[in-house]
Amino acid sequence: TTGEFRQDLVMTAYLQTMFPEWMFTIIAVVLLAAAMSTLDGLLVSLSTITANDLVLNVLPKGLQDSLDDAGRMKLAMRASHVVLVVIAVAAYFINLNPPRLLGVFGQVGVYGLAVAATPPLIAGVLARQPSVRATWSASVVALTVHFGLYAFGNDWFPESGSTFANPGVTAALAALVTVPPLLLFAREQEPAETS
Repeated sequence: TTGEFRQDLVMTAYLQTMFPEWMFTIIAVVLLAAAMSTLDGLLVSLSTITANDLVLNVLPKGLQDSLDDAGRMKLAMRASHVVLVVIAVAAYFINLNPPRLLGVFGQVGVYGLAVAATPPLIAGVLARQPSVRATWSASVVALTVHFGLYAFGNDWFPESGSTFANPGVTAALAALVTVPPLLLFAREQEPAETS
């Protein structure tokens, strides 16, 4: 409507120009189906991970002991439903004022998920008894660095130009800040071998 070309439409414009209308329709439907399948997988995994790995593990010890397996699964199911509703409400409000570049917006979230998952994966692989508190702290710091640099990096470092507009840069910096200390900590936690 403004006459300004949107970068998110580059691929659509290319396909529409290079292929006949019937072929463009088939390609568009296939791409839409792939995107919907991926989104479905992300929503299911996000709600399941939140319910099973987060909610059930942060319950007080007394409450955990009072619930049998069926009760824990029922609680996890309710938590996963709440997560999906929260995501739907957040998506609604994002759609009211959509981001200028949807692809970059999606990358920010995907990289955020990656940097939050990196510390637990590394701690789980390298340490026999990793510290839960240190692992959680590393994940929170990684998310804070990633989103903080993406949102405020140009204000904090005015000479950087558009460096922090790239979510790959902010995610890499977040990993560099959190992973080396966690590697050192994981090695320190390694129990001595008994002979």
